[in-house]
Amino acid sequence: MKRQFSSTVIGATFLISATGLVSKGVGFIREVLYANYFGLRSQFDIYLVSAALPMIISSMLLYLGQNYFIPSFNRIDQSENLKRKQFFVKSFWSYLTFGILLFIVLLGVSSPLINFLLDGSNKHFELALLIFRLFIITLPLTAIVSIISAYQQANFHYKAPAYAQLIVNITLVVILFLFNKNFGIVIIPIASLAGTVLQTIYLFSKIDVSLSDLFNHLKIDVKRFSIPGPFLTIIIIEFIGQLYIISDRYFVNQVDTGGISALNYSINLILLPISIFSIAISTAIFPKLSENFATHSSDSLQTNFNLSLKFNLAIFVPITFILFFYGDEIIRILFERGNFNQANSIMTFKLTKILALSLIFYSSYNVANKLIYSISQIKKLLWLTLFGLLLKVVLNFILVKELKQSGLAISTVISYMFFFIGAIYIIERAVKIKSKSTFIKESILLIMNGALAFFLTKFLIERFIFLPILSALIGVTFFLMLFYFNIIYIRHSIIQILKSLIQQFIVK
Repeated sequence: MKRQFSSTVIGATFLISATGLVSKGVGFIREVLYANYFGLRSQFDIYLVSAALPMIISSMLLYLGQNYFIPSFNRIDQSENLKRKQFFVKSFWSYLTFGILLFIVLLGVSSPLINFLLDGSNKHFELALLIFRLFIITLPLTAIVSIISAYQQANFHYKAPAYAQLIVNITLVVILFLFNKNFGIVIIPIASLAGTVLQTIYLFSKIDVSLSDLFNHLKIDVKRFSIPGPFLTIIIIEFIGQLYIISDRYFVNQVDTGGISALNYSINLILLPISIFSIAISTAIFPKLSENFATHSSDSLQTNFNLSLKFNLAIFVPITFILFFYGDEIIRILFERGNFNQANSIMTFKLTKILALSLIFYSSYNVANKLIYSISQIKKLLWLTLFGLLLKVVLNFILVKELKQSGLAISTVISYMFFFIGAIYIIERAVKIKSKSTFIKESILLIMNGALAFFLTKFLIERFIFLPILSALIGVTFFLMLFYFNIIYIRHSIIQILKSLIQQFIVK
């Protein structure tokens, strides 16, 4: 029996990318509404600071579902359906319990925590506290979403988790648009809560485990209860990795007014292609890498990983050129309206140019990160994450004094480079995969191709197009056409990926 197109790595990558494109497109409408309604005002800075920790923990829970559950699930023989279902049920209750405990603990420490994050300022304390408490209500639901999504992906069912994220963003945009005047900045956590509830209900309806199964397969043995060591390690890794947001927002009083908000818009612009393409590649390849390692298929492991790196670079090298050279017009088109003025655009673009330099490293690290989890090098990943965060924090303190928010952006670029280099070192030491040379050769080839395409585009645009905005739109289109035409001309390996995709689609 042929597997469904969406269950293949390539098919899943394109499915997740397509739904991610729609979802993040809707999500970006949300960012445009943020800019229009709130601009770079201090109230939005307060929202970003108070929402940082709950959003960090939500992201941690989502990654925890993938990074612990999928490798563990794939170690159970595929013929053992009952054991697999029992493992899911056990994991479901563990994740839900963990989410509830997080909510209780954070609710108890919410007042002193917000006071610390605001550096003792009481001016916006009540507003920040309300936003924080509304966000942490979603944590138990996010834990459920995390484990159900991981269960679906482990079974190569990618559609429901992809569509579920779309539900959250659509709900948030609709509620924000309809009720922002009634609730102000508080409407954001309210809408997020509503979207998470709908997302949870939808995912429950898509799994092959009923509510009765959740209770029938539940076995509670307090005497034998224990928390697996890898689970705790992954919790620490994901939590440390998500502290980047707080490590920047801690300096809210040491950067220019609106600096944290500008950094937030820049990061969201950078993360948009990451969340559409890089996350799609890493999500689709993760179960396959895990399966390759579990079945000792070394050749397939190396082939799939290197292919993913090449595919990733072929997407993110041109995106880096676009954001670095055309980002100013993109920001103007997306954000410059309402309370977001020209000065805001200039500040945001300056940060975007800096952060764009990290794209190929950060996106490639997302792929490498999944392989590290697949080959059970979790402790080494913990040390890498810890040292990466320390590097980020130290650089923040050094650079923020002179460079303000630009210093925070530079420290992010350096730390992402450190993460990727460290990840490749761990992989090559553990499984002897030759990926460093693949990354270097592909990067040089594609960067040279990008430079050629950019200068040809600039030459043509300067002679035939005179309107700035029109120049940017045509320039981006022309640049992409030239970039990928060259790839086709030199018969780059990505062409084989696309041919495989077309063949699978035709077979289906």
